[in-house]
Amino acid sequence: MRKPEICHSQNTAFLDALESCLATGLTVVVDGIPQTKESLENALADQDGEGWVGTVLLNDKGDMKGLSFSKPDLT
Repeated sequence: MRKPEICHSQNTAFLDALESCLATGLTVVVDGIPQTKESLENALADQDGEGWVGTVLLNDKGDMKGLSFSKPDLT
């Protein structure tokens, strides 16, 4: 089964939603690096804010364990 993809651009509501995920115990990964609330804003700000692609991370039972975001390769 293909994992769902979520596409967003950076904004305050998006950052708030990701921080809420962290607060509930879910994992948030940006470009392969697990994030904390403190590091999340910097990780997103280091990029140009365009076209993040997100994937839902599932555990072995198929339950959601987090979100992973990366920039699509435009080459």
